Amino acid sequence: MKKSVFYHHMAEAASQKGMAIQDIIRQVHSLGIGWAEVDLADLKRDNSIADMLKNEGMGISSIYGFYDFGSSQKGSAGFEHVQLAKKLGCEKVMIIPGFYASDDKAQSENEREKMLAAMKPMCEYAQSEGIIPTIEDFDDCKSPIATAEQMMWFAERIPQLMITFDTGNFMYSGQSELDAFELLKDRIVHVHCKDRSLIEKPQCEMKMTVDGKAMYPAPVGSGCIKMKEIIASLEARGYDGIYTIEHFGAEDQLMYIKRSAEERNVKIQENNKVEEKKVNIEKKEQIKSEDVKASAEKKTSAQDGDKKHISQVYFPQNSSRDKNPRRDNNNRDGQRDNNGGYRNNDRNNSGYRNSDRDNNGGYRNND
Repeated sequence: MKKSVFYHHMAEAASQKGMAIQDIIRQVHSLGIGWAEVDLADLKRDNSIADMLKNEGMGISSIYGFYDFGSSQKGSAGFEHVQLAKKLGCEKVMIIPGFYASDDKAQSENEREKMLAAMKPMCEYAQSEGIIPTIEDFDDCKSPIATAEQMMWFAERIPQLMITFDTGNFMYSGQSELDAFELLKDRIVHVHCKDRSLIEKPQCEMKMTVDGKAMYPAPVGSGCIKMKEIIASLEARGYDGIYTIEHFGAEDQLMYIKRSAEERNVKIQENNKVEEKKVNIEKKEQIKSEDVKASAEKKTSAQDGDKKHISQVYFPQNSSRDKNPRRDNNNRDGQRDNNGGYRNNDRNNSGYRNSDRDNNGGYRNND
């Protein structure tokens, strides 16, 4: 499983722990996390971020940028975003197109059309540069892409636009993450693994849903989001992309990252155990099949041996004889040993069965 984490979380962890950001990045990478998700504004402000990540063996999984396409901003404003992603070897960009200025429906629809008009050329340019443009379900009532249906409105009008599926943000809008997955699954190319807790955490940042529920951040796999079901569905569809750990507002980012990475590792271990069990079952079935085949062959050979023995006993003309026709039949029973009676080498060179047997038990030997 390919794992990423938000650079913001590592920077916040450095501040919380009083540590150098490089030391935090090193610790995070040691957890099996190979990428970071970075804000375009951070990369513009500090051009050393990409080098720090690279020096510690981490790449950039996606660069996200905030825009104001609903006003007068043009799509060409996003071209620099695409160019930077290409320069840094990042395959994806995430577009946050802006937010509605008011609750007025007519005005919101006008703003959405402007967003669409600006995003089209940016997405076309991204595709021409080999970069995948995406949007995510953004948890804000002013967002034009807060629900799966709102996201599909844009995706259906921009063929190049794909989906970053944020597991925890649909809850903000009162939408089931599983229902959202069914609607968006054909366009998903990236995943933000965000879990939520409904248990009060005074030290964490709280976010209220549209239907009045208080949500708190949680390490991935420890909250109420159906994470395992989503990952299983993604894998069943052949998803081989990156899973990005996300928990903005956590009181201890480093601890949350470690726990989230462990949850992802548990998933990997579970998959490996299932695969190992499957291989072992296949091996056992193969061995069983070979044993059955060997047993059948052995039985057939033994039956052939019995037939030959009977033929030799009752039809002496079928037996092999040497030049001395005399048969030593004195006390035949007394000459039998524990290796199979008179089918064993209980004949001397003048007998008719001696040359037909080896030293391992006659016709039932290792055939």
